[in-house]
Amino acid sequence: MKKQISALLLAAALSVSFAAGCGGKQPEETAAAAVVHADGEVLANDAEVYRVFVTDTEGKPVADASVQFCSDLSCTLQKTDADGMASFEAEEGAYT
Repeated sequence: MKKQISALLLAAALSVSFAAGCGGKQPEETAAAAVVHADGEVLANDAEVYRVFVTDTEGKPVADASVQFCSDLSCTLQKTDADGMASFEAEEGAYT
C-alpha cells in the first residue's frame, strides 16, 4: 500500500533584491507570487523526507527563499538551494 502524505508548506518571506544603478540606492522589491510544490519519500527508519520546490511565476527556481515547516510542537525554517529546493525530515503526517 502506498503511503499517503499530506503536507501544506508555506513559503515565507520570499524577496528578490534588485540593484538600481542610480544614486547608490538599492531598493528591495518583494516577489509578487511564487509556486510551491511538495513531495515526500519514506526512509528506512519510517521518517519522511519532505521536499519543497519554490519557483517564480516563470517556473524558474527561487534560491534563498525561506520555507517554514510546522508540526503541532514546533516549526523549522530552511532556505532553498540554487535549485529552489528545501527539505525537511519528519514523521509521516499532516503538517502546515
